[in-house]
Order: sequence, then C-alpha cells, then structure tokens
Amino acid sequence: MTVNTENIIPTRTHVLIFPFPAQGHMIPLFDLTHRLALRGGSALKITVLVTPKNLPFLSPLLSADLNIEALTLPFPSHPSIPSGVENVQDLPPSGFPTMIHALGGLHAPLLSWISSHPSPPVAIVSDFFLGWTQHLGIPRVEFSPSAAVTCCILNDLQLSRHRILFRDSGQTSSILNDLHVSRQADD
Repeated sequence: MTVNTENIIPTRTHVLIFPFPAQGHMIPLFDLTHRLALRGGSALKITVLVTPKNLPFLSPLLSADLNIEALTLPFPSHPSIPSGVENVQDLPPSGFPTMIHALGGLHAPLLSWISSHPSPPVAIVSDFFLGWTQHLGIPRVEFSPSAAVTCCILNDLQLSRHRILFRDSGQTSSILNDLHVSRQADD
C-alpha cells in the first residue's frame, strides 16, 4: 500500500510567549524564545505578544530568520499609568503593581485572538506576574527570571498563606487553594 504525501500539510506546534514589560523579565524570556526557536526549527511556530512601544525590544528576534512573529496589541489604558507608558522602566517603583493590573486589560483581546486564529497556540509561556493568562483555555507555562530558590520560597509562602487548619467536631479539615480535604482527626 502506498500513501500519497503530496497533499499532507506538515503541522507546526504553535506557542504563544507573553513577557512582562520590564527589561529584567523580557530579556531572559526572549533568550528562552530564541533557544526554543532554534531547537524547534520549522516544526515550531512562536508568536510573541508585545505592545507597540515594546516591539523594538523584539526586533533582534524578528530579524533572526526564525519562526517567530509578533502579536502587537494596544496597551490597555489605566488611570494610574500616563498615556504612552508601556514599560515598567518609565514608571516609579511603586507603579509595578499598577502595570500588572493594567495588563489584565489584554485578557479579552488576547482571548479573541486565540479563538479566531486559524492555527491557535497549543500553550502559552507567560511571565509569572501574568497569572491571569492561565484562564485562556490553553495550558500555561509560567516563566520566572528569578533564581530557582526564589521561586521555591515564593511558592512555599503562597501555599502556606492558603493553608488553613482547623478543628471542628473531631475532624481536621484542610483547605488548600480551594481543594477541600476532610479526614478524621488522629486523636
């Protein structure tokens, strides 16, 4: 039996990259993006989401003749961020949380792009400050430019904050990130 392979279109895995707009976050994620593109070759298509004023930071990757393209979405307006500011470097240190909040305004446009794309991404690699990207209907890989030990400490602190132990009627209940586990107390 012979199989005609003339009309078979090779499938490429499509991954979306979304950096937090700060040089200490963008540069390491762009380095990872470059390595992924080199390793993935023609089997991997990478789209990097940036806002217009952050597009120049992506230019070296776009000109490297790799399977990387830009998705440029307008920066969402926010009352605490001056017009034209799209990068943390243009804000005082106190503006960092505001930038995180403002970028949440990209949820609807990004979800629309994903749902209307002819070959939508199978996963997103996004900065750890962009936690809302886990709600886009595709798997999320969290990227952190921090050292591994820092990530472990932050994760442990977050888990500890959400862990509540209490005794009620001879049962110990543990609530951990909305997961309810109940067991008989070992008294």
